[in-house]
Amino acid sequence: MPRDSAGNYSLVAGNPVQSGEIVSSTWANNTLNDVSTALSDSLDRNGRGGMLAPFRFADGTNLLPGASWVNENTTGFYRFDGGDLRIAVLTADIMRWNAAGAQLYNSSTLAWDAVAVVGGSGTVPDGTDGQTLRYEASTSEWQATSAAVIDDSGVTTVTSLVATTADINAGTVDAVIGGTTPAAGTFTTITGTTFVGIPASSLTVSGIIELATQAEVDAGTDALRAVTSATLASWTGGAETDTLATVTTRGATTTNAITVGGFTSTGIDDNATSTAITIDSDERVGVNITPTNRTFEVKAIADAQIVASFETGSGVAGRIALADANTSADSSVGIGSSGDNLSLYAGAAVRATLSSAGNLSVTGNLTCLGIDDNATSTAISIDSAGIVSGTWSNYTAGNSSAKMMKLTQAQYDALTPDTNTMYFIVG
Repeated sequence: MPRDSAGNYSLVAGNPVQSGEIVSSTWANNTLNDVSTALSDSLDRNGRGGMLAPFRFADGTNLLPGASWVNENTTGFYRFDGGDLRIAVLTADIMRWNAAGAQLYNSSTLAWDAVAVVGGSGTVPDGTDGQTLRYEASTSEWQATSAAVIDDSGVTTVTSLVATTADINAGTVDAVIGGTTPAAGTFTTITGTTFVGIPASSLTVSGIIELATQAEVDAGTDALRAVTSATLASWTGGAETDTLATVTTRGATTTNAITVGGFTSTGIDDNATSTAITIDSDERVGVNITPTNRTFEVKAIADAQIVASFETGSGVAGRIALADANTSADSSVGIGSSGDNLSLYAGAAVRATLSSAGNLSVTGNLTCLGIDDNATSTAISIDSAGIVSGTWSNYTAGNSSAKMMKLTQAQYDALTPDTNTMYFIVG
């Protein structure tokens, strides 16, 4: 049985069957054939086959258009009212068609604006090459005109243009400018910003240029407006100076060399909350500290153990020179490093070295006033004549508290020396 006008399908006669009723082949064949015909009249979701009659949609709304998409059911076509077809995008009306033509929705004015098309009443008329359009309010229509023609290269030709001084100074051009004949002479005052036929200037085109404001000069991003001496003065410090007086208002970055004739600074800021390097009026320098009575002072950052680091080139022994008014050369006296070893320089040569293992070697004579045992007095003394004195102990096996022991060679050979004891072999 075919579907009715509303598309409803009903089973053929003999259905439904009753409980206990014998189902014959005639019933089965007639019923299944009818179902097969009805399924063949249905649209295939994979697009196999097509409509044999006009396809009809539900009216829908802008919220749920009658014809939409699986992945975006708020965008599509819907019937708003009689003779009013619309497109909604994400529930918002965008365009509509009705007996008056096509219109676009203006979200600023909340009104429908007609789409101008070529041909037909009230639409864009056909024109000739280069003509422009003008709107005639009395007839509410667009008209093609040759009063202003633009050729293919962009050159504009105006058939009649007469301007007064007031019009040019005001920067406007209207339909009636001055009269029928231009005034004699030239205009010497032009203050307007809109001129017909004169292009705006650029890096490649000559034309009208606008002066930059102070804010635009300070921003430094405008490539079209011109800088005057007045707006440049706040950056150069005035007409008669070549120093950047206000460079600190925005900072300066350059990869070029900067030559400064005279430089005064109260400090160099690291963009943190305090001054990183200070140079005071007495030419004292402080790093992370304000210098007081020393020429150069450095304070460690937080709990850093290394306050300062001095490093030379690879393979070159590093040295910090110390000198006074009587020092012959800055390389004469100093302290330096060679690998992990500490060196003391005098007379431009290494005189003492403390190795990374703690061994001290001295070039020349060593003068020693005594050896301290880390107690409150000197344990062993060596005077200028080389005489050694101190608390002596005779050798006693197992004695590890004595500072100096006298023993024979045989006794020394038989013991394990203690690192805290000095041994003297006698006899």
